[in-house]
Amino acid sequence: MNSLLALSFPTFAGITGLILVIAGFSFLIFVHELGHFLVARWVNIKVTQFAIGIGPGILAWRKGMGFRLGSTEPEYERRIREKLTHDGPVSQSAAAGDKPAEISSARISEVGRSLGLSETEYRLNWLPLGGYVKMEGQEDMDPTARSDDARAFNNKPAWARAAVISAGVIMNMIFAVIFFIIAFMAGVNFPAPEIGLVAPNGPAARAVAVGHEDDPAYLGLKPGDRFISIDGEPVHDFADVSVRAGLARAGDALSVMVERGAELLTYRVTPEKGPEELMWMGISAASLPKLADTGKPEDLPALLREAGVRPGMTITRADDLPIERVTDLRDAIDASRGRPVTLLFQGDSPEQEVSLTIHPRAMLTDLEDDVRGLLGMVPPAEIGAVVPRSPAEKAGLKEGDVVARLGPLAWPDPLTIFTEVPRFRGTELPVEVLRVGRRETLKPIKPDGKGKIGVVPLSAQPAIVGRTLPGSPAAAANLPPGSRIISIADQPVETWNDVQRVLQDAAGGAPAEAVDDAEPLLTIPVTFELALAEHPRETYDLALGKTDLDKLREAQWAMGEMVAFMPKEVTLVAKTPWEAIALGIHRTHIVMVQTYQTLARLFQGSVPAKALRGPVGIADIGTQIVTNKGWTFLMFFLGLISVNLAVLNFLPLPIVDGGLMVFLLIEKIKGSPVSPAVLTAANVIGLALLGSLFLFVTFHDISRLVTGG
Repeated sequence: MNSLLALSFPTFAGITGLILVIAGFSFLIFVHELGHFLVARWVNIKVTQFAIGIGPGILAWRKGMGFRLGSTEPEYERRIREKLTHDGPVSQSAAAGDKPAEISSARISEVGRSLGLSETEYRLNWLPLGGYVKMEGQEDMDPTARSDDARAFNNKPAWARAAVISAGVIMNMIFAVIFFIIAFMAGVNFPAPEIGLVAPNGPAARAVAVGHEDDPAYLGLKPGDRFISIDGEPVHDFADVSVRAGLARAGDALSVMVERGAELLTYRVTPEKGPEELMWMGISAASLPKLADTGKPEDLPALLREAGVRPGMTITRADDLPIERVTDLRDAIDASRGRPVTLLFQGDSPEQEVSLTIHPRAMLTDLEDDVRGLLGMVPPAEIGAVVPRSPAEKAGLKEGDVVARLGPLAWPDPLTIFTEVPRFRGTELPVEVLRVGRRETLKPIKPDGKGKIGVVPLSAQPAIVGRTLPGSPAAAANLPPGSRIISIADQPVETWNDVQRVLQDAAGGAPAEAVDDAEPLLTIPVTFELALAEHPRETYDLALGKTDLDKLREAQWAMGEMVAFMPKEVTLVAKTPWEAIALGIHRTHIVMVQTYQTLARLFQGSVPAKALRGPVGIADIGTQIVTNKGWTFLMFFLGLISVNLAVLNFLPLPIVDGGLMVFLLIEKIKGSPVSPAVLTAANVIGLALLGSLFLFVTFHDISRLVTGG
């Protein structure tokens, strides 16, 4: 994660935004079902119900009756019975309220029309998560249901039924284009196709420019590079880059063209599995040095608030260096090597200016499996924050405590707390901490039912070694856990900031290559105070090879305060309606291809199933869009959802429209309908699959809301 950039949007931010998203989603369902309805009426199929939402009815309307709470069906059937009873004898079952078998569907419609009543009920149901058009002779869950009405769905030719089935998808595609046109005529802001940060040793950092394979200056994509195309396809915004990387096959290289200054360069980048198991290039989008304008000062860290910094201010200088983008700020902080840096924050007017001195924090380096440290030395965990009313708060843990013992874990690092503590859920664990230089024993702590204790662990600042990794330069010292680093190359150190700074200074003066590959490039004497009874001090020579030195040079520094910056954006706007239509059709095609590719990658394993979003996730994302990006991006988002609804509805799966089309195709080929037994089995299996998928994605959607992931 970018140590300077920690974007975090409020979950379900704003009830108004949520209502707008639900209304938009319901509208897309409405137009989908409207397509089925209009074509059904066009081919003269009897439609008995047009519903938005699922479950019991809230409100219904029928021509000749008006509005009713719930449903108009009971009153409609009662009037039909009364008319039939008045006109002549009917069976006892009809008088009792049943629909008599001897009275045909056509006769019921005829009687209703004579009373001025429509055969179609329009209704709104409780849950706005779907909708349906109920046609005579068509029952998804009862394929054996047939009707002798000439206007029934099952009695219409295959072409008419195919037209009805495909109409919903066509309507979604039409409205997707309309939404895109509206959005692009007004202009939609997207993250600019420019690189902000490049992950060390990531796929982008290892790539080499074509034609410059022997020139180290062209090793890796760089911050500020602007994407032109990927595999020959133009890149309009950073979302195009993320999607192309996310949908790449494992092991396949992408041909990436970027603009760097006056040069056009082509790189071959092979995406790998990264955060959340998604394929990525190891880059992030460019950001402006402007604080996210949430309008809430409480969203900023206390240090910034107390100095007078407000959301929306821009960092214009770091010491004497001008800052034009976040990478400039990051470079200035890295160059400080942990020494204080004075930042200048500028508001909308010259008098809105705040100067603030920050103290950068050592980020160390990745050693293995998300373990952070230096030369194999891993710091123990320091408590960065305590969750209110958590087991940690009840035990007395405080921000800044260094964890000396947690049950059987001595000087555990942050990763160990995440991975090992859940094994002790429900068990009381003894707790010892180092607080302001003194070791204290706290109340035992009992992890909750999920194995969490309610803390945000960071790498500790005091220069204490929690453990050393086998095979590392520090492994030969065989340090007892809790030993303290006293000096490096005769320079006293007290914190990991000191350790990282001194080691980086030493690494900067080391030779680039060894004369003999077996010989180390640099040997550094390090003195430790061992965590033994008499606190003896021992000095060990740490032998560093090229890999060790490269890692030291890559070690980064953070602001020390997590803040959110505004992304650098590009506005896509059409100059004419025709250009907007072209953009809309282009985006529709891209989204369709991407949706099918996502499903293919899902089965191939390069896209994890938990990356999918259900109704809850769509509502959350949509609400964030309304709150943070405005109405034009909401139009674009609804266009995306409309295309996805069309694509997913036309998959060849039972229950959805695509599955019905497959059965019609089989019927056309074999000359007779698919047997009711096969239809029933297919529908049950399809419903089970879709139901399981709905539960799966909803579980992960809710988990993301709860955890903020």
